[in-house]
Amino acid sequence: MTFEIITSKVTPELENEILEDFIQHTIETVGFDGFKKDYISFEIREGNGNLMGACTVRLFFGNLHIKTLIIKKKYRGQ
Repeated sequence: MTFEIITSKVTPELENEILEDFIQHTIETVGFDGFKKDYISFEIREGNGNLMGACTVRLFFGNLHIKTLIIKKKYRGQ
C-alpha cells in the first residue's frame, strides 16, 4: 500500500467528512456519539453592545471543548 501525506486548508467538506467518520467510530466503540457539530459562543459585551471578548465552544461528551477565546486588547489585564 502506498499513500501520501499532504498539508492543506481544512475545507467545510473535509471537516464534515472527518466529523462523520469520528462520530461513526465513537458510536461503534462507545455506543453513542456525544458530539455536537455546531459551535456555540459565550460573549462579553459592554452596555452599548460593543464586543469585549468571546469564546466559541463545541459540546463533546458532556464537556465544552474551547475552539477560540479572545479578549479585546484594551480589556486585557484588568
